[in-house]
Amino acid sequence: MEEIDKIVGKLASKLEKDDLMEPRPFVEFLDGLSKDPKPILRNIFQMFYDMVHHYVKYNDNEKRGNFTNYDFNGLFVEDVEEPYFADLILGNRIMRMTDHLKQGAQQNKMYLLGGPHGSGKSTLLNILLTKMEQYTRLDAGMMFETIWQLDTKRFIHLQDENCSGVCNQEKLAEIGDVLSIPCPSHDHPILQIPKNYRKEFLDEIIKDGDLKRKIFEEKEFEWIFKSNACTICNSVYSAIADKLKSPKDVFDMLFVRRFVFDRRIGRGINVFNASDMESRYPYHENPELQKNINAVFKDSNLINYIFSQLAMTNNGVLALMDIKEANVPRFRKLHGIISDGVHKVGSLEESINSLFIATINPEDKENYKDLVSFEDRIVNLDVPYVLDYDAEVNIYKSKFGENITKRFLPRVLKNFAKIIVSTRLETRSYALKSWIKDPSDYKNNCDQELHLLKMEIYSGRLPEWLTESDKKRFTETVRLEVLAESESEGSSGISGRKSIELFQDFCREYVSEDRLVDMKMLNDFFENLGISYEDMIPDDFLQDLTKLYDYNLIEEMKESIYYYNEAQISKDIMNYMYAISFDYGANIKCPFTGDEFEVTEEYFNHIESKIFSLPGSNKQEYRDKIQGIYVGGTLTQEIMFQGKPVTETKMFNHYFKNYVSNIKKNVLAPLAMNPNFEIAIKDFGTENYNSHDSRLKKDIDFLMQNMQQKFGYTLDGARDVCLYAIGKGLCR
Repeated sequence: MEEIDKIVGKLASKLEKDDLMEPRPFVEFLDGLSKDPKPILRNIFQMFYDMVHHYVKYNDNEKRGNFTNYDFNGLFVEDVEEPYFADLILGNRIMRMTDHLKQGAQQNKMYLLGGPHGSGKSTLLNILLTKMEQYTRLDAGMMFETIWQLDTKRFIHLQDENCSGVCNQEKLAEIGDVLSIPCPSHDHPILQIPKNYRKEFLDEIIKDGDLKRKIFEEKEFEWIFKSNACTICNSVYSAIADKLKSPKDVFDMLFVRRFVFDRRIGRGINVFNASDMESRYPYHENPELQKNINAVFKDSNLINYIFSQLAMTNNGVLALMDIKEANVPRFRKLHGIISDGVHKVGSLEESINSLFIATINPEDKENYKDLVSFEDRIVNLDVPYVLDYDAEVNIYKSKFGENITKRFLPRVLKNFAKIIVSTRLETRSYALKSWIKDPSDYKNNCDQELHLLKMEIYSGRLPEWLTESDKKRFTETVRLEVLAESESEGSSGISGRKSIELFQDFCREYVSEDRLVDMKMLNDFFENLGISYEDMIPDDFLQDLTKLYDYNLIEEMKESIYYYNEAQISKDIMNYMYAISFDYGANIKCPFTGDEFEVTEEYFNHIESKIFSLPGSNKQEYRDKIQGIYVGGTLTQEIMFQGKPVTETKMFNHYFKNYVSNIKKNVLAPLAMNPNFEIAIKDFGTENYNSHDSRLKKDIDFLMQNMQQKFGYTLDGARDVCLYAIGKGLCR
């Protein structure tokens, strides 16, 4: 029992330290403000901006034009019940909306998260609200509100007609030494400074000149000098000043506490679902507190402690989940409040300055189309179906566990996601067609309509398989034109929910412990889904995707089997670069390698066949050009003037890349011509494998080892894809 008491005591001690809502005097608050005003002087819109940037990471080096590859894991994935995976397109939209909030253009707006059914709008909003709750509990996310702590002893001298001083003293004794009056509208404490004096007051409090100018001049801080304290706080201020005849007494009773959001009780965050009926009570009261206030001030007319439900989320967030059913009249009522920023609560006027957010389905826009004046009050954030196949894969891993990736051969799971994403894209891309002049140049890498290319760009990448000329023509203007097409994409096709259902069906049929999922299974599944899905998947997309898979597989196999001596390749290139300046028949010694050899036509043909193909009729003309580049640039500028080693020159690196590429291109040919190659692959890992030729086994051992180490295959997976490639004749 004693041990349990200690444990409970230890927990109680920690909870005391974690009590974020302990009031502190206004002067202590001002001391903190004077030292670091920026995180203290912020409203809900600045707080939302700071919250997003607290959790979202990005690298300035990855920023290109108007689009940045943000890392949203901290915001949407970590410490949430149901993660959300934002792709490049949506991520940048969210960040632009966040910037819009901070820039002071946020007031009198309703932010609508719109998109098709199953795009994850509600999940996205729920996570944002959850993170805001978490953020207000962090030191970085401190928000502050007003609470009045009335020293009741200061009011003992007040009397009314029906009560003597002794009677009044007894009543106040029942209340206690302190009467707490929390601001139901969560007023920022700085608003208790009379508006006309705030600038002068802050000018004396804040010492940092640059920050002071920012606060005084920039629109995001405009609320500090334009907003009024709520009606209740204004009444408390006036009542104290009137009864005690001293503004100093007012500030002695003004306290500050942390404004910690709690969605469950509607504190700072209030969420209405479509089925939540309107409250029967138009406003809230606190009869016991009202009775004590009247007793302290001896006047029932000075302070009327009533407030609306909206006050609970003033300087907080009010969210509507879908504009339908009971949320339609609720949304329409907000029209006037958002427009004017005030509404009546009984006889009182209540100011509301909240972040209003709602989710909406396309068909529900009919519910407010007659409110023409509301159009300029709405900021739309389109939440489409995922257009980034990596994000789609992350959704599968989130739903079915990280281990699901181990049941697929490399790239096959991503190909499942690409098929899903292809249904969400427009059939044709005019931006891509104007950029890529001849799509047939990429028949091994891409589909005719270039959907696969667009997917890479939507994922923030430019494929390596593009030609150098097309890469150069991919200007920032072209990039923005391509990304702009996303505005009309992601609203149709296979939904997020249906995608998860399809993936579950696929796993049920093809995923097992004794085999890995391959491309054939993928094709079989999608080819037999039915006419409704066939119409969604672009024509020939499955075949083109398979061609790209086959092409990449062969490249992996070539890379894995390639083990030519790169030191010898370097020697060949250096010898050639030196020999190009000599006539046939010359016996030379290369100063770069020390090799001695005779310059002949046969020598040039042998090396050039490995580096590039020269036209037979103009070989000498091309060699003269190469000599000019070597003598005029490489030798005189890079080697002699800049002091570069020959292996660091542009000419050497260009030839080295070509040499290696040409060797890899044909590296599988000798194996493909060997009739025992397929049999040896099948026998790999069995006793029969030992009966094969030692040279063949050496090649296959090297191939299998590198397929695993370089490309992430398992041993069984490497064997399976090699047999797949041999069976389709891809190695020839």
